[in-house]
Amino acid sequence: MIMAMAFALVFRERSPAFILLAILSGLLFGSLLNFFTYVPFVKRRIRKYIKKSNQGCIPARTIYTIGDGQITCTCMDVSISFNLAHLEEVSDSDGRLELNFGQRGLCTIPLRVFDSAESKVAFVGKIHSEQGAAANP
Repeated sequence: MIMAMAFALVFRERSPAFILLAILSGLLFGSLLNFFTYVPFVKRRIRKYIKKSNQGCIPARTIYTIGDGQITCTCMDVSISFNLAHLEEVSDSDGRLELNFGQRGLCTIPLRVFDSAESKVAFVGKIHSEQGAAANP
């Protein structure tokens, strides 16, 4: 906006059509200048803030706990629990185990946390046994 006003003031002695062209050129130039200078500046500040505020926390460790008919995911002092009675589907795709709770949410567990395929099967078995206990208290 400032660039548009500056262009209009510089060319105020010209015809009104030329002033309009100068204003539009100033708006375009100012917008491009803002986009190419301000956006990277903001991105750098955000990255710096995240790095400073999460120093020592990332990569964060996530702990999955099964018990009382729920699976609880705890990461960086934040916990979320899913009731296993609402579990609709367990699937293994794209390197992660997905626990689908329908409209209530989705819990994903990376497969790299399991030592072997047997430990993954044991984990899923424990989920299904707790699910049965949650459905029939």
